[in-house]
Amino acid sequence: RQVELKMENLDQPENIVIPPPPPPPPLNNVEQVRYIAPVVVDSVDNTESIKLMTADEAQTKVMNSDVMEVSQQIKEEVKEAVEPEPFFIVQEMPEPPGGMESLYKFISENTKYPEEAKENRIQGKVYVRFCVTSTGTIEKISIIKGVDPTLEAEAIRVVKLLPQFKPGKQAGSPVPVWFTMFINFKLD
Repeated sequence: RQVELKMENLDQPENIVIPPPPPPPPLNNVEQVRYIAPVVVDSVDNTESIKLMTADEAQTKVMNSDVMEVSQQIKEEVKEAVEPEPFFIVQEMPEPPGGMESLYKFISENTKYPEEAKENRIQGKVYVRFCVTSTGTIEKISIIKGVDPTLEAEAIRVVKLLPQFKPGKQAGSPVPVWFTMFINFKLD
């Protein structure tokens, strides 16, 4: 048995429009961004010549400009922003140069009894608190317990004169630490 197949009029119809395939679905709900081709420019403007500096020239130029001052200000602002709140107790407490005995000697040599307090026979202990920063400098000076405004002002003045301390450490790293002490104002 043979089947005979005849193929006639195999030309494609002219009026059929095949629609484009649908776009693929987005992957993992990611929004698709349409690609924008870059603009091609016919010519390049070479009116300004570009001169590259060597590293030494750049360093010299920076060293001689105000950029260093601005850079230092930014570093200080960042340091202040990054510096954590001062600790009260740490593994290694801050130390004045030469130890506590040297600190007491420095205070006694630099303290001037205010005349007004002498005349009014005012005496007593002024408790001062200050922060020894992670670099050892003295900041955030305040009076914890005072006797008289003139004695308190003198205590603050003397603490501002203190030399840089050996900073306190926590887990081996320098950290800011509160330091409290008193200055005894006593008349003979």
